[in-house]
Amino acid sequence: MSSVKAPHLSGRVPPQVFFAVSAVFHYLGPAFAVTLFEHVGVFGVTWLRIAGAAVVFAVWLRLWRPVACWPG
Repeated sequence: MSSVKAPHLSGRVPPQVFFAVSAVFHYLGPAFAVTLFEHVGVFGVTWLRIAGAAVVFAVWLRLWRPVACWPG
């Protein structure tokens, strides 16, 4: 038996999809930020956008996996 790896996501999805998703988030982020300005202020919006990006990257890169492999 040979183990064949499935192609990475970038090999299965056309580049136009990545561009479209990027464009949507490029416009949605500031749109939500403008609506939040009056409720949490500029620094609150900045903090929420940075924290949101950190959560997206943690899920995308599966940062919890190395912690699960720690001994003990």
